[in-house]
Amino acid sequence: MRPNTGGWIVRLLAALLLTVFAPGMVRAETSPALLVQPGVGVGYIRIGESREDLLAALGASETEAGVLDNKDEVFQYWSKKLTVLVRAGKVFSIACLNPNYRTAGGVGVGSTISEVESALGSTYERKQGGVGPELSYASGIRFLCMDDRVLGIEVRAPSK
Repeated sequence: MRPNTGGWIVRLLAALLLTVFAPGMVRAETSPALLVQPGVGVGYIRIGESREDLLAALGASETEAGVLDNKDEVFQYWSKKLTVLVRAGKVFSIACLNPNYRTAGGVGVGSTISEVESALGSTYERKQGGVGPELSYASGIRFLCMDDRVLGIEVRAPSK
């Protein structure tokens, strides 16, 4: 009987094929602490939660909290690469620049526009932003892009 010496070759080729051709298809499940949910929140921060709940979850802003247009308080958490806007005492918007945060479909900072469209569909409002295209979905998520890559993600309440 001849010993099986080819099994390792098949396993090696399979690993190489998965590494080269399917990085977007094989992904680990996103932890709830890093999950971006359109219209819902980012990590454990939720749209509509109170200012007090935000402070209990993330602590004080890592920079001096500012105010935009005399109505939105700005809380910046540089260590997490998150910016949270609070309007009338409630979380109104969460912006994320951290590539570790991802949607359930695996989309995050660094993803391509085609990956965004594959995960969330091609029904969105597209406009030119300051550095590139912005893709706004009615579900409550906006992708800020440069060239073909996502630079930042904003979560808000869904459009009505």
